[in-house]
Amino acid sequence: MSNHTVLFPNFTDETTQLFLNFNEIVDNLLTKFPKAEFYVAGIGAITNILHLIVITRKSMMTSSTNVILIGIGIHDLMVMLSILSPFVNRARIGGCDPPPSLIRVHLELLSYAISDSSRRTSSWLGVSLAFVRFVVLKNSRKLRPTNLGKLRIGWILVSVTSIISIIFAAAYRFRFEVVWFATWHPPPSCGFSENFTRSEYGYLQRAIFYDYHELLLKMSFLIDGILAKCVPCFILILLGFLLVKELKQAQESRKMMGSRKKESGSKNRTTKIVICMTISYLVAEFPLGIIMILQFVLAETPGFLLVLSKMQLLFNLMNTCNATIHCFICFLLSVHYRNTVKRMLCCYKKRIAVVQAFSVQP
Repeated sequence: MSNHTVLFPNFTDETTQLFLNFNEIVDNLLTKFPKAEFYVAGIGAITNILHLIVITRKSMMTSSTNVILIGIGIHDLMVMLSILSPFVNRARIGGCDPPPSLIRVHLELLSYAISDSSRRTSSWLGVSLAFVRFVVLKNSRKLRPTNLGKLRIGWILVSVTSIISIIFAAAYRFRFEVVWFATWHPPPSCGFSENFTRSEYGYLQRAIFYDYHELLLKMSFLIDGILAKCVPCFILILLGFLLVKELKQAQESRKMMGSRKKESGSKNRTTKIVICMTISYLVAEFPLGIIMILQFVLAETPGFLLVLSKMQLLFNLMNTCNATIHCFICFLLSVHYRNTVKRMLCCYKKRIAVVQAFSVQP
């Protein structure tokens, strides 16, 4: 039986060749993918660190919305670090570098689980952000008090979402087991001793996930695709429409009540930040949700799983880009955010001036 038949059983030769050609296109894209994601993650790590420095200032801690933004920033930073960490001292394949140790392989799997958890948490915190903003805006328009705007509510939402996501990440980690698969012998030109060897380790999905017609594998794809990707996207679409509608109604109510323009503008900008972040999450998460559902539907065809897993890596790059731009959204749309940055820069300049003044004194 040929490899093509194994990958795409029950398909004609023409259809199989079409899928193989598409797989080759994806492979060509993946050759440029690692460097692209590495650079994006590097930029994202810097932007998220700066973002967290700004958003955690005392002057910014005014509502649960800001606390949720802190949670999103922390998990976005975790995504960046989990992407960057496997590149540290990575062995060059085919060279004189020994293969990764057993501990390093376990750590790489852990970094993938952290990335999976943080991406999921970030998307659900995006849902929480939109929901909280909608409720606060609606109650504010109707002059009804609400506790959702309080800081402690934000911390509760961040904590609960993170804990639930960690449980899912543990299940994701359980899918894989580390195995020995070869003994590495260095090329003679590398200068190692004659009998030097090193075990090569890798990881694969546990056999239990392939039992009963891949039942557990299908369920993991379905649950992750629906709960982690599709459901948040559908909720975000609904909340996005509700926010836009509520924003218009709030503007009309303020005009009728003669609210102060400054206060109205500040609240509108906060809502616009939430709407922009909602759109960014939709663009980044929805394609991944579709891919995971397709993995559930096509789990019995190895070729489709191979292609879809590669496409998932490509769309993860879009998700990484999304985690990079949140600070820019806040900076562009929030006057309070920009003023905080300006105050921080002014304080820094004053400190430098004071240090220089003392240094020139006789």
